[in-house]
Amino acid sequence: MTPAILQIKIEGPPDRISAEALARALTESLAILANIGRAVTHTPSRSKPPLEWFVTRLATASATAYLIAEPTRHDVDQDVVHSVGNGYIDGLRDVETAVALPRFLTDASLDRLNRLTKPLGTLGAQYFEATWMNGATNDVRVTSNAQRNLTELRSARLRSLGSVTGILDSLSLRGSNKFQVYDDVWERPVSAEFKVEELQRVKDALGERVNVTGIVLRNSKGQPIRVENPRLEVLPPGPPLTSIVGIAPDFLGSLPLCEYMKYAGQQA
Repeated sequence: MTPAILQIKIEGPPDRISAEALARALTESLAILANIGRAVTHTPSRSKPPLEWFVTRLATASATAYLIAEPTRHDVDQDVVHSVGNGYIDGLRDVETAVALPRFLTDASLDRLNRLTKPLGTLGAQYFEATWMNGATNDVRVTSNAQRNLTELRSARLRSLGSVTGILDSLSLRGSNKFQVYDDVWERPVSAEFKVEELQRVKDALGERVNVTGIVLRNSKGQPIRVENPRLEVLPPGPPLTSIVGIAPDFLGSLPLCEYMKYAGQQA
């Protein structure tokens, strides 16, 4: 079976492509791919990535790198490889088109994407292209527009009482105390700061499905970004919100809930 290939390219004039832009594209993309891999396999944010990437070919004249991925664990199969590759391309497209903050991409990944796009729009780095080749082709062209879109998508535009439900998948004590909930609906992380006296309760909830209530800050697309003054409740085992069927089972068609909400937002 021919392995799937990720093609990464910086476009610019012949022999004048920015070496810094190409280096950023590779370095930041590998970090983003590692974070997507952890999200897809539901493993902690500081764990070893489930995939290792190798360069199979470099086309120096066009500043193009061709990468393949190999699992680092026995329980990781080719479906994970394909989910990570497509998740990376789809995430870049979501930002380039300003549809929504991408699923799977953490704040750290969004910071990486911001750094990747910073040189774009210059003579030596006109735009960035990424292609996932796995029988079918999934590709995207990323321009300097992505950085502006990313700033807008990460900005809080709405504040209201509400809640976020999902897996509490990470905890950080660097700077302010924060935990991160992987939201069931949008399939992406939402952060919340907590008081030091709540540390043990947050630790006990790590890896559990929780409901976090408080002041929910959302972007212009309605996606939750963070929760202020959070109240944490560990939930009993049950299906995620994305698998719950209501009184009209065919209401969403073939789309998962987060994709339907993106589509609905585009039509509004």
